[in-house]
Amino acid sequence: TRDFIDLDNTQHSDNYGSYVIGETLLWREHESSSEGIGIFGQLGQAAQDRNFNSWYVGSGLHYQGLFPRRDKDSMMLGYNLAHISNDYRESHPGIKSSEQVYELAYRASILPYLTLTPDVQYVHNPSGRTDIGDALIVYLRSEVLL
Repeated sequence: TRDFIDLDNTQHSDNYGSYVIGETLLWREHESSSEGIGIFGQLGQAAQDRNFNSWYVGSGLHYQGLFPRRDKDSMMLGYNLAHISNDYRESHPGIKSSEQVYELAYRASILPYLTLTPDVQYVHNPSGRTDIGDALIVYLRSEVLL
């Protein structure tokens, strides 16, 4: 990577991290379809001495085709935990060790070229800070295929 200055004003000439993502379908409504219940997981890590988050884990369930005649729609329930690096917390007293996010989303296929996804997230300990309250995030994402 290029030279950069981290959150503590220390210059670094490199950075590194790794991640792995996986998902699988646990149960199918019909043998030849993608409708059913699936699970997903995400793991990541980064250099603790130069990154705000030293590791991350995310997981959740999704169900495609939950409602009749809505075979392409999917609902997702997720949980994410971002660990705030020990190095950062040592130089910034009062920061908690993690931020946690609980998420519920529904991806609706409205037209063959339009998808809408309302999403609700509850963030516990945003950025690990104790001086601000938890956050509720509500948004609508749209996808248009051209």
